[in-house]
Formats: sequence, C-alpha cells, structure tokens
Amino acid sequence: MKNKKFLGILISTLLGLGLVTYTKDPFLSIFIYICLVAVYKLIRALVFLQINLRDS
Repeated sequence: MKNKKFLGILISTLLGLGLVTYTKDPFLSIFIYICLVAVYKLIRALVFLQINLRDS
C-alpha cells in the first residue's frame, strides 16, 4: 500500500512539472492539473460503482 501511494505521489509530481514546463504558465498548468485529477477521480468512482453493481 505504501508503494502504491508513493507511486501516485511521484506520478502526480512528474505530471505537474511536465505541465509547467509545457505550458510555461503555472496558473494554466494548475487548472489543467485540477481538471485531470477531477476526471481521474470521476472515472475511478464510476469503475468502482460498476464493480459494486456487478457483484450484487
């Protein structure tokens, strides 16, 4: 579990650095990053919901 959390933090940091380097605008990169995190959490919630519905 610790490795999974560490990997998530590492990927998150690399994505943030990549966005700042690519856009050259920290505010735009923060906005894009927040949107990507929201989409990721939405997809994860939908997959979790689908798995729970299938199991019941």
